[in-house]
Amino acid sequence: GGEVVVAAKKDVVFSGKSSIEKTISTKKFNLLPKLTGANSDGKMSFKSSNKKVVTVSKKGVVTIKGFGKAKITVTTSATDTYKKGSKKINITIIPDKVKGFKVTSPYKELVVCEWKADKKVKSCRIEFATDKAFKNARQYDVNMKKKKYQVEMGGLQGKKCYVRISSFVTVNGKAYYSKVSKVISVKVK
Repeated sequence: GGEVVVAAKKDVVFSGKSSIEKTISTKKFNLLPKLTGANSDGKMSFKSSNKKVVTVSKKGVVTIKGFGKAKITVTTSATDTYKKGSKKINITIIPDKVKGFKVTSPYKELVVCEWKADKKVKSCRIEFATDKAFKNARQYDVNMKKKKYQVEMGGLQGKKCYVRISSFVTVNGKAYYSKVSKVISVKVK
């Protein structure tokens, strides 16, 4: 008699990213095809661990709902060729970069920072340093709605000061920071 030889099923390989960071203004993005990278021909399904941060459709479209972290589990069903497979993708949603950031030194030893407020974000962090690497930088956490902050830079008259800003939100005790602005240098009056 003729024996039937059944080939062993292959493991699913996911070649896509395992961590994705997006800004809140992204609104939506698609996990398929490249972000999962599954080699299986099995049916895919998606599940979000935190629907307050992201939801995900049956077709892999992620909708951003809020700041924070979530895990999306991508599962492929078993087929004649492949085993069932799954992968977790860590998603982090951060604030947008601060817009309209300007720095001036209008008076003796005074540095003034200005920016455009972002309604979705309550706080921003301004960093002042005397070197581009921001070693020993002074940090100030400020209400985003103020749109202006000034700092006395005692002892730095006539010297260059480097300033940058980022916005942040706190979710369940953890801070999520935007990308840092470009560094602006100003000569302190």
